[in-house]
Amino acid sequence: MEIQTIWLIILAISPPIAGIVGFSIQLRNTKKLRLENEKLQLEINQLKLKAERENRRIIEPTNAEVEKFSRTIRYKFESINGSRAKRSMFSGFSSGEIFGILLFLFLTVYFIYDLYRLGSWVWSLF
Repeated sequence: MEIQTIWLIILAISPPIAGIVGFSIQLRNTKKLRLENEKLQLEINQLKLKAERENRRIIEPTNAEVEKFSRTIRYKFESINGSRAKRSMFSGFSSGEIFGILLFLFLTVYFIYDLYRLGSWVWSLF
């Protein structure tokens, strides 16, 4: 094989290879730019939310501020009252648990009432 033939083969193969390499570079750059665009959109949204919060007339307190305020109120109440506030009987239960307890009590009383009615009916038969 002559040197000119080798050069012709190399020249014939090089444009498709260059096209594939160029396309892969552009594809990588497109993916990178898309990710950067998403990142910038998220930063813009965060800055908009921050600006919106700062421009509000009503400011939402943080959990630490609420806890600090509630401690101050509790301390003042205890100092005025002279002792700790009394807790109710159900203060350790959630509302769902309280509902369950009341439902159980209601059904128990109703069951006892049904037994009484059954007993009185059976007694009336004799």
